[in-house]
Amino acid sequence: MLNNGNFLGSYDLSKQNWNSGMYDVRSHAAMKYSGRFPEYPVLPDDITTSNPNLIGPYTRKYISIAAQEASPNSVILSNDGINMFITGANADRVNRFILSTPYDTTTAVVSTSFAFGTTVVDPTSLSFSPDGLKMLVLGSSTDTIYSYSLSTTWDVSTAVYDSKTFSVTTQESVPAGLYVKPDGTKFWVIGSAVDSVL
Repeated sequence: MLNNGNFLGSYDLSKQNWNSGMYDVRSHAAMKYSGRFPEYPVLPDDITTSNPNLIGPYTRKYISIAAQEASPNSVILSNDGINMFITGANADRVNRFILSTPYDTTTAVVSTSFAFGTTVVDPTSLSFSPDGLKMLVLGSSTDTIYSYSLSTTWDVSTAVYDSKTFSVTTQESVPAGLYVKPDGTKFWVIGSAVDSVL
């Protein structure tokens, strides 16, 4: 997939405010998850409307992930809300948490992890295939997306590097976020150098 990637265009976000953290919005669950600095909590903010841009009264819950990642960059949840993944610049790894109650991070327990070693330095974002067997990782220091295959669904400890990459240096020199369309045919990257969605 990555070897066949093509740049299609961008959307200017320079007038938007991106100071509140990294998000993984699951509109069907009406929750917003954010990793905020420097306390390192993961917060599910219960939103009273299905539109994540219209935040109303909410109940804030959180857990600390400081023991797993001292410099978190991204939080991703599986569509069923049971698997949560955290990655960051300090440990250069991805940590998997299991939530006994879907989408409730206060029920999260550390499960497995995978260290990227020297392959991915400063991982800023992750994206998984819907079946949990493919993981794409955005490395900020190299402006590159890396592909991994998991032999066990959602178990990052079984990840194997596919030796497939795609560089976004030409489009974004400080990439921060990655989203992959569920069918794997398109992906979007966001960063702070050009303030655009690519």
